[in-house]
Amino acid sequence: MKTLKNAFRMTSTCMMMGIFFGATMSFSQPLNPVCIERQNDSYTLKFHGETILSRSGPERLPLKRLLVDACQIRASKLDNIQSVTVIGRSLNMSPTAVWLEADSFRSSIQYLTNRGYDSRNRNDQVQFQLMGPTVGRLQVLLQGEARLDAIRVKLGRTAYPDPGYPADSTQVYRVICESHNFLPDNCYVPGLRTARLLRTLSSSACIQGVSYFFNRDEIYVTRGCRAEFEVTVSAYRSR
Repeated sequence: MKTLKNAFRMTSTCMMMGIFFGATMSFSQPLNPVCIERQNDSYTLKFHGETILSRSGPERLPLKRLLVDACQIRASKLDNIQSVTVIGRSLNMSPTAVWLEADSFRSSIQYLTNRGYDSRNRNDQVQFQLMGPTVGRLQVLLQGEARLDAIRVKLGRTAYPDPGYPADSTQVYRVICESHNFLPDNCYVPGLRTARLLRTLSSSACIQGVSYFFNRDEIYVTRGCRAEFEVTVSAYRSR
């Protein structure tokens, strides 16, 4: 009887561990999305709630390779992608940076947020309109802590010249960066141009040059500083 009880406990423990650890996959592990073809020129990659946990650098998702493998379509058909929509949500109040990189361009940076802040945890989405051919590699880059639900791709029928983005084009966002237990931490902000402290969220003082610093593409916090910052980022940086 004791043996059966112990076996039941071990099985229950393993099941719970599988649930928790299975829910925290990162892109460093294999991805197996399901492909849904809605129309002739529209495909949706449905993921399984994979979680992004990246701070030191972005996670790179090979979009074309996943489409070829999951949707069983020719790579040449993906040379004229019209739009890419990333659907998911941030796991905390700090937004998750999302952008595209190809051989010939880098897109503007957009951010996934958590629209629910409650038990519903509604998904957010960001969309990228591509005005030129997408020959060669095409990657989705994500930086932060978020849960990925789906990526929707719309194929175009005609290639248009890429007008690009103005070199001085910028976007403004708010980012929360936190030092817990007085340990240092950094928040990656791709294309960071300027940043300023908006409000302190911790009882510990946040003093520039002492407990928080602005470096290239990141905000560095330490000594228990937890704060909200307003950042200005480049909307486009040529490769």
